[in-house]
Amino acid sequence: MATATVAFMPRDKIGSATGIFNLMRNIGGSFGIAGVTTLLAQREQFHYARLIENISQYNPRFAEMYKHGIAKLVEAGQPYLTAQKQVMGIAYAQVMKQSAVMAFIDCFWAVGIAIIAIIPIIFIMRRPPKHATTAVVE
Repeated sequence: MATATVAFMPRDKIGSATGIFNLMRNIGGSFGIAGVTTLLAQREQFHYARLIENISQYNPRFAEMYKHGIAKLVEAGQPYLTAQKQVMGIAYAQVMKQSAVMAFIDCFWAVGIAIIAIIPIIFIMRRPPKHATTAVVE
């Protein structure tokens, strides 16, 4: 990208062009990070809302896990009310972990699709002239 940016510039303007290029790259990176962070937060909330629906006494699988967890904690010496709270805390922590993992997977796919969508731009770009200097832009 850096070479393509300065390839068509006159030598006396390459310094200014690289400065503007770096500024735009930093701003673009900031917007990209902000966008992915926003997407991550929204998808985590979405997955949390979907997963928490299953944490109910009316769900046979959860009810069985809940009873089994309480029994194990009471057997280990915990009072019954404390065991109930701990099992609900474990279930909540599991939902939080799973919603975060699912949100990261969603963001991974979104970024991957965006990268694939940008690939055709490579074929649209003009080739730099043979006399173009390869300036290091960093």
